Amino acid sequence: MPARYTRLAVEIGFIEGAISYMPSNFDHLDFIAGVRYIFINTQFVLTPGPTLESDHNFVDPLIGARYQNKLAQNWHYSLRGDVGGFGVSSDPVLNLLATIEYKFNKTFGLDLG
Repeated sequence: MPARYTRLAVEIGFIEGAISYMPSNFDHLDFIAGVRYIFINTQFVLTPGPTLESDHNFVDPLIGARYQNKLAQNWHYSLRGDVGGFGVSSDPVLNLLATIEYKFNKTFGLDLG
């Protein structure tokens, strides 16, 4: 009897581009708008048997806000939320992100989130 082998591979990722606007009357808060390119690639292999592959790529608009502030001398934090999709290419999607950043100097920093 031949050996059975099953493999499922899923690759998901996104790239986004956005612009931000920081009103002068809102300290540390900026509003963002942009687009998010999302790709989902799946492969299902059944040996002996078929190989099924599916690739989905789409672009969705997004809007959101980001709050940034200082914790200590070189430490900062950021809270970001955005909503995308709106039925353009996908259902509505909510994205939330919290990060802590250590700034080595004005140019370089390390974010964890």
